[in-house]
Amino acid sequence: MSLLPILPSIILALASLLYIFPGMLFRMKKFFGYASIAVIAASIILTLLTFNASFTYGGFLKGIEISPFSQFFSIVFLSVALVVCISSLNSIGRNEDEYYFLILLSTLGMMIVAMSRDLIVLFIGFEIASLATYALAGFEKRSNLSVEAAMKYFVFGGFSSALLLYGISIIYGYAGSVEISAILDVAGKPDLYSSIGLVFIVAGLGFKGALVPFHMWAPDTYHGSPSVISAFLAGGSKKMSFAAMFKILVFMTLAVKFEIYILMAVLAVITMTLGNLAAVVQDSVKRMLAYSSIAHAGYIAMAYAIFAFSGIELALAGGFLHVFSHAIATAGAFIAVAAVGGFILDDGRLFFGLGKRKPLMALSFSIMLLSLAGIPPTFGFYSKFILFLTAIEAKLLWLAIAALLNSALSLYYYSKVIMNMYWKDEEVDFKAEFINVEGKGYLIAMIISALLLIVLGVIPSPITEWSIKASESVLNVKMFTGI
Repeated sequence: MSLLPILPSIILALASLLYIFPGMLFRMKKFFGYASIAVIAASIILTLLTFNASFTYGGFLKGIEISPFSQFFSIVFLSVALVVCISSLNSIGRNEDEYYFLILLSTLGMMIVAMSRDLIVLFIGFEIASLATYALAGFEKRSNLSVEAAMKYFVFGGFSSALLLYGISIIYGYAGSVEISAILDVAGKPDLYSSIGLVFIVAGLGFKGALVPFHMWAPDTYHGSPSVISAFLAGGSKKMSFAAMFKILVFMTLAVKFEIYILMAVLAVITMTLGNLAAVVQDSVKRMLAYSSIAHAGYIAMAYAIFAFSGIELALAGGFLHVFSHAIATAGAFIAVAAVGGFILDDGRLFFGLGKRKPLMALSFSIMLLSLAGIPPTFGFYSKFILFLTAIEAKLLWLAIAALLNSALSLYYYSKVIMNMYWKDEEVDFKAEFINVEGKGYLIAMIISALLLIVLGVIPSPITEWSIKASESVLNVKMFTGI
């Protein structure tokens, strides 16, 4: 049994557990931040080296499967965790051992979801990641907003877990197995019970992914959490739900195409429209990014609808690409809010004149916003282009038009922030709460995010090939595409 493909997960598990006891003894708490960065960087390298691995484990690792799909999403989760850890250096003033322990543990849970081959392991991964992020959302106990955010996240998260588990139990009763491949074997004869189970699973994952109408918790949780944790939630934890959706719904689509198409198409359009309309009227940049994140969940959900309707496998690759582009851009954007607007509360006026005061930070933030809006030559433009193109090829012109109109609407509120940074000049006293904003970690994390968005937008071939291989591994078929 080869442990090399799963070694990144083992490293994360061991590193996080080793933080517990030394944390009570070490006075140099910053050590944990640098150690976490080293651990995550090593995990990214190992994941890249084993990207094409295809391995199914047995024994005590039964239920774990390594494939290009799991490796692709693992890179997404690890990349977000890396920039969050870099931005947290010199800014977290207490309990650093617990803070980085929770980040590593949550990242491990997300990777388990991507590697799962049965619904029980998937659920366990969900809970590992979720329990850690509940604590991270309320990490700043001195802030009432942070405590409120954690409470709302915990209540809605527990409810979504209950829905997901109930759906899994119904599917188990229908298929007689929790293995996803076994469920596919009997999915050709869907009945009422399997449809009900699927609805509960979609609802449970919809809560995690903040799809409308399951989005109610997201704006308040993202707004009240420490901004760097909001980056982790929007860029990492939320993408975990899409990894599970791709893994489960794609298989169910093969049996109940029309039902999945209608369900996901309606959810996609409503989610992107409500998210963008709510983002337009926000004065808080942090809250705007929260609603923007909901809108992007709608774009990603398009991939399910397109594939269910047409069977075009490139739609899945487009969904994977947009998961990656949005994860990097939104994580970097929330980190920018932490550096400029505040650790918990943010003041939009603090971005006025940022282009003159901190030109490199303003430029990096502008690149992230342009990527979120889908402006070339950013990675966000390329991922949206693939998604919208596959919708047109599938003859879902109405879905493509809805997405294009929503993307145009989003340009208004993204460009408004950029204009404030370069064309407005107002002195506002910034009283940083709970945080040290003089550290270089924020700027380094923002530069890394911005560079990734530009490089992957200009040279998208490698990441496109990875997303296609990930799609092939989900469907276990060879994709014939023109790119």
